[in-house]
Amino acid sequence: TSDDGLQCTICYADSEYGVSAECMHFFCSDCIKMSLEAILDQGQFPAYCPACRAETPPGVPNPVQGKICGKALTFLQRRGVISRQLQFRIMKQQMEKGEKEFF
Repeated sequence: TSDDGLQCTICYADSEYGVSAECMHFFCSDCIKMSLEAILDQGQFPAYCPACRAETPPGVPNPVQGKICGKALTFLQRRGVISRQLQFRIMKQQMEKGEKEFF
């Protein structure tokens, strides 16, 4: 249970974590995992916070903030939110898409 009262941006349950140091969107563990799996499945790279991506106007290629970095993925993996396999698959896609400042 979240002591600070923040709600998951997707399902409105108690939030636990953010996915980016660049924004203030928070999510529950299940929604983080589902969102990262969807980003991977849909090839949405570079990867951004799903709420930041949803707020981006049509025609704008990438959000101005909310990029998901390797440190955030490592943080989530170490807390058991995402598997090591999911972490590495996303990091690999980020690198293959030319994301030089990922780490």
